Amino acid sequence: MNPRLRQMTIVLILLAFNLSGCAGRAVPAAPGEVAPQALAPIALASGERLSVVATTSIVADVVAAIGGSRTEVTALVPPGVDPHAFEPTPKDVRAVVDTQVIFENGRGLEALLGDLVRSAGAGVPVVSVSTGIEPLAAGSHA
Repeated sequence: MNPRLRQMTIVLILLAFNLSGCAGRAVPAAPGEVAPQALAPIALASGERLSVVATTSIVADVVAAIGGSRTEVTALVPPGVDPHAFEPTPKDVRAVVDTQVIFENGRGLEALLGDLVRSAGAGVPVVSVSTGIEPLAAGSHA
């Protein structure tokens, strides 16, 4: 596959997450997070897929749907497991160390994963898919 096409795919994935929050007032990225527009394309070898770690299975499903066959997505927190009670395994640590980008829900959902991402994933860009989305007030309906 053409390297330029791979780079454009990566940019489109990141852009899709960024555009999902364009309506309404912009909310800045939290400390330690990278705004999607600040990410640089990653050069991949022919046939290589972008290695992505998503903090939850829901975020992993969205990333996999957008990235398709051009991504290899690993979900840290398996379906049905409370992200607040999740305990990472050595396999999870290895996934974070080896990944090229991390996608998280944000808004404090992955607070317990913060140490894992900051230590094992040092230098790996973290994209919060909730950046730019103003949450609804408690009890309000859209």
